[in-house]
Amino acid sequence: MNALCAAGTGSFLDQQAERLGIAIDREFAELALRSTSPARIAGRCTVFAKSDMIHLQQKGTPVPDILMGFCLALVRNYRSVVCKGKAFTPPIFFQGGVAYNAAVARAFETVLDLAPGQLVVPEHHWIMAAIGTALNVMDELEAGSATPFRGFERLAEGERFGQQNGKHHPPLRAAAPAIAGALRHLNGSDGMPVPVFLGVDVGSISTKAVLIDHEHRVVARHYRLTAGAPLEAIRAALHAVSADVGTRI
Repeated sequence: MNALCAAGTGSFLDQQAERLGIAIDREFAELALRSTSPARIAGRCTVFAKSDMIHLQQKGTPVPDILMGFCLALVRNYRSVVCKGKAFTPPIFFQGGVAYNAAVARAFETVLDLAPGQLVVPEHHWIMAAIGTALNVMDELEAGSATPFRGFERLAEGERFGQQNGKHHPPLRAAAPAIAGALRHLNGSDGMPVPVFLGVDVGSISTKAVLIDHEHRVVARHYRLTAGAPLEAIRAALHAVSADVGTRI
């Protein structure tokens, strides 16, 4: 439906929910519908949308406002890229798996300026394409133009091929720098606390905290996933390095 990229699709919705640590089938819509001031997010490109969401997280924008802003961005992109300026005449059927998401349904009503009841989610919305395919084949059979069904041989062959070629390398793991010497250095001969420098890096994926001394030796370090909550991640990282060094710095 969209030859450009994944923007405006359910897969991008799933991806960003996973990045934020939010269950797409439970929490996402519930949180998004609590929004009081949806954030403005660029929806034309998945990269720009993700960058906007990361920036909003780092500014401390409430998660409900980010999620609702994301839903609105998806719908605006769908209207412009997939529908390409076509007119929307109510009633409008919203079908597919994304129709489970009440926040996206709300976004459609907002962007298309629909009155209550003008957006209809069919009873079997998640399998409408399959039902349509079956009805289409029935019409072809009646007209005598249907392609004979060849069975599931090709599907089984593809499954076997995939199983035989599922090769992968083990995950990359960075070697941990030795910090034992630096920790021993904290217990100086004079018993006085050692001056250290603190560095903190907060990213979309992970948050890092490190302590180094005057000789550039690592005194303590901590790595954790940001999980869409940068302030909480920073607090946890600082508590972790503090627990490692106590009052020796």
